[in-house]
Amino acid sequence: YTAMTEIGCFATALVATYFGPTRTLTLCNAGHPAPLLYRANNNTWSLIERQNNDDAGHTELPLGVTEATGYQAYSTRLQRGDLVLCYTDSLIEARQANGQMLGTQGLLQLIREIDPKRPGELIPALLTRLEQIDPTNLDHDDVTALLFTTNEQRIGLRDNLMAPIRVIRGWLERLRPAAQVV
Repeated sequence: YTAMTEIGCFATALVATYFGPTRTLTLCNAGHPAPLLYRANNNTWSLIERQNNDDAGHTELPLGVTEATGYQAYSTRLQRGDLVLCYTDSLIEARQANGQMLGTQGLLQLIREIDPKRPGELIPALLTRLEQIDPTNLDHDDVTALLFTTNEQRIGLRDNLMAPIRVIRGWLERLRPAAQVV
């Protein structure tokens, strides 16, 4: 990202990993909007944000804004029926009826009006509502939204024990020279 900084460019990124056996979602954010979390047990939506924002040297700046930036991962545990919505800034930069940007609080308010029990319909319903507020809301920026949830499939003991072996095998295969076609 040093080259990006030198030419005045930046990029946002959100990296997420999910570890099924403990239902732990780990995030690392570089200037991307905070994901939204729906907790099925109490029917609430909230932001997933890093709790301790005073860690020295750790920020959530976009990549390329400064040369030396530290990023810190943070985690949350998901339960059965929880939903996580990751999205690009086009959703929070959409305009309300009064012309003001929606922002994260406006997006939270909007998504709370949509039935989370039908996850397959949630993103289309959200985008439709944004267009109903202002037909040009989604015309000026890229629009990406990803909704995911846990599944109830458990990982068996055999697969858990074999995982490190599969990782090592993958590394070894990458190190092996590619076969040459003559």
